Amino acid sequence: AGLTMPLYKRFSFSLSTIDTFLNNPPPGFKKNSFQLTTGLSYTLH
Repeated sequence: AGLTMPLYKRFSFSLSTIDTFLNNPPPGFKKNSFQLTTGLSYTLH
């Protein structure tokens, strides 16, 4: 899931999450992997 919101004029901020299930993880690791990513975008016109 992701979200993008305008910041200032042509700049925008994005936030995304990914939760994946690992079928056969190495010993000592959890079965799911949660990732949170952020970004800054500039739009060209």
